[in-house]
Amino acid sequence: MFSLAAFEREYETEKQPITIAGRKFEFYTPRTLDPFIPSSGSISEFPLWAKIWQGAVVLADYFARMPVPENAGRLLEIGAGIGVVGVVAAARGDS
Repeated sequence: MFSLAAFEREYETEKQPITIAGRKFEFYTPRTLDPFIPSSGSISEFPLWAKIWQGAVVLADYFARMPVPENAGRLLEIGAGIGVVGVVAAARGDS
């Protein structure tokens, strides 16, 4: 099971505060990506999950401002990064 405390012991992290549609969120991200990039330096091995991408912030903000449909179904967010869009969607009540 994932443990934030264990993650913080193994890697240096920092809080990234983000405000989306007036609501404040905090995400923990690695302070540096160096431990996650292989020595070969291959761009195909870049740790996409360890970064907050600006496009995700823009999409999350746009999505958070949309009215929640009355008969909303499930939402599938496919992307890269730390999960900003999915967290914002869950915070507004989407499943």
